Amino acid sequence: MEYKTCKGCNESKSLIDNFYKAGTCYQTLCKPCHNSKRIKSYKKRPTGFEALPDDIKKGIIEDFKNGLLCSVIAPKYNIKYFNLSNWKRKGLIKF
Repeated sequence: MEYKTCKGCNESKSLIDNFYKAGTCYQTLCKPCHNSKRIKSYKKRPTGFEALPDDIKKGIIEDFKNGLLCSVIAPKYNIKYFNLSNWKRKGLIKF
């Protein structure tokens, strides 16, 4: 059985059971290190309302404070009504 040292945890592990295959060779990180790295990078990316630029977020919040409806705000900022109403319903837009 072949062994390989993981660049993440520096442990020697069996090649076939613990490493993902990338083409004709194996990756440098073992499966647990590879998966934890993917999870960390995935959580860093903002999505939905948090991914919008700050000036648009502030404008949307101000519009809600002024009593405008989602049907008026969504086309103003070129956002889908469904997305805007979901963000509001889920409490992602705090005003």
